[in-house]
Amino acid sequence: MMRVGVCAGLAMGLAISACAPAWAQDAVADRPSIVVSGVGTVERAPDLFRVHVNLEGRGADQVSALRALAQVQSRVNERLGGLPNLQRLRISTSGVMVKPAYESDCPTYSEMNCALAGYVASIQLRVEGSPSNLAGNIVSVASEAGAARASLEGFSVDDQSALRAEASRLAIESARRQATIIADASGLRLVRVLKIQEPGSSTAMGVQFEDAVLVDLEGVNGANAAVELSTNPTPVQVTSRLSVVFEVE
Repeated sequence: MMRVGVCAGLAMGLAISACAPAWAQDAVADRPSIVVSGVGTVERAPDLFRVHVNLEGRGADQVSALRALAQVQSRVNERLGGLPNLQRLRISTSGVMVKPAYESDCPTYSEMNCALAGYVASIQLRVEGSPSNLAGNIVSVASEAGAARASLEGFSVDDQSALRAEASRLAIESARRQATIIADASGLRLVRVLKIQEPGSSTAMGVQFEDAVLVDLEGVNGANAAVELSTNPTPVQVTSRLSVVFEVE
C-alpha cells in the first residue's frame, strides 16, 4: 500500500528582487514571478530485505579451517535457496579471512606468548531478496544452518525511481497550490512555470538496495525455518523538495 503526503513552504517574490536566488533571477529575467518551494512525500511498504551473515570454520590448520568453512557455506546456501515462498535471492560474499586461534584464556594483547589452538576461516555474506516478510526466516534459517552470526540490516523497495517520480509530482502540485493562493491574494494569476529547481536530491528513508540481477527461484521447495521470526518493517519514505518559479500577470 502506498501513502502520500504533501506540504509546502514559501520563498516568494513578485517581480523577483535582487535578494532572490541567482538561479531564479536568471530564469525569470524581467518577468513578474512568484518563487514557491513545495515538498512531496511518498510512503510504501518495502518488498526487499537485506541480511548480513557471518560464517566461520575451525580446524587444526588452515586447510582444515577452510574446508570446514566451505561445508558451512554450502549448507547455508542450500538452506536459504530452498526456503519456501522465496521469490528472489541474491547472495554476495566479502571479507574472506583465515587467522590463527589461541586458547580462550589468552589475553588478546599477548597472543604471541600463547599456545596456538588452531585456525579460524571466515566469510561475510550479504543476502538480499524478496518478499520482505521472509527476512526474519532468512536470519533463522542461516543460524540453523551453522552461521556464526546473522542480522537483519534493513528493507527497501525494488523500484525507487517510481517513488521518486511520484514524490516530485506531489511537490510540484504543492508548489502550484501555494503559488495560486499567493497570486489570488495579490490580484494576479499564474501564467506558466518558468523554472523548477531541486535544492536537494530526493531522499529515501531505508536501506538502499543496489542494482543487481536477482536469482529467480520458481518451483524451488525446501524446509521452512524451525523457528519462524516475524518482522514488521518501517515503510520506505521518499521525499522530494522543489523550488518552482511561476510567471504571473
